[in-house]
Amino acid sequence: MRAGSPQVVGSVSSKPGTCEETSPPSASACSGCIAAACAAWGVARLDALHSRYAVPLLQLAKDKDTEIIPLAEAECIFGNIGEILAANKVLLCELEVEYDQGPAQLASTVGSILARNIYTFGCYDTYLAGFERAQRTYNQMLKHRP
Repeated sequence: MRAGSPQVVGSVSSKPGTCEETSPPSASACSGCIAAACAAWGVARLDALHSRYAVPLLQLAKDKDTEIIPLAEAECIFGNIGEILAANKVLLCELEVEYDQGPAQLASTVGSILARNIYTFGCYDTYLAGFERAQRTYNQMLKHRP
């Protein structure tokens, strides 16, 4: 972080999005820094979900000999996680550009960044529309686990 910039405890190291965050950001930072840290923390978690679970399970499910869970269930549970990850990465990138110019710059522009990117978050409509079905599918899979 820049000398004199607020520290965001437990979420980022030298720059938002550059570490494997394990805890959410602290409220001790400026609001713009919290936004950047939250975005970095969320993107890291989404990326882990997508790359470590969704992609491998979906790929394995394409072949009956390698499937861990059936393709239909995997698609239902993971839904459009790739779209959600992409939208959040775009937002994080823009937040990081402003963060690099200083916390005051980020704090003054975070609202306009969110307004400019709101259209990319239509993917959450799809996610929410399938959430209950995904939850039911997951719960059914748990009941039938060997």
